[in-house]
Amino acid sequence: MKKILTIVTMLATVLSMGYATELTFEQFKESCRNPGAYGHQNPPTMIKLQCRNTKEGWQPIESGSTGLAESRFITSELFSSKHTVGARTAEVNVPERVAMCPRFRGVMEKAAIEVALTCDQVLTEERTLSQLCLDEINSAINENPDLVEVTPNGAIFSVCSEQQQQQQQDQRTGRN
Repeated sequence: MKKILTIVTMLATVLSMGYATELTFEQFKESCRNPGAYGHQNPPTMIKLQCRNTKEGWQPIESGSTGLAESRFITSELFSSKHTVGARTAEVNVPERVAMCPRFRGVMEKAAIEVALTCDQVLTEERTLSQLCLDEINSAINENPDLVEVTPNGAIFSVCSEQQQQQQQDQRTGRN
């Protein structure tokens, strides 16, 4: 008998706490319009929309540099009424041009907000929950950029890395 009383008490507690039923957004709107159809006398209250944003991207870091080989050639030829000197081409030493190489580090950016809504606001909403969250979180980030938590993921990208590797390989093999 004591066991049955305990189960009844637990069941009453669960029912009084009003465990939420999972609905689609359209069903949730309908529960605001017609709470009776969902077994309630009043529409939902204390509505909270939670939005989490996760973005993987790149952040600029200190630029590197690389040397770009340049070449210059002078061709000379001399003519007169009596003699000529044939064309000769000579290479002129030219210093390497230094090019800046933008570098980026891979980052994970995360932000989360909570938006309080009323049934009236939910009913007039024409956007999907994803669109609503996107607009809300973009607005929150624009107002407070510190809302975003940035964590490096260890990846580094340098625009010149292929050029540097090719030059190093050419130098090792003696090609210019």
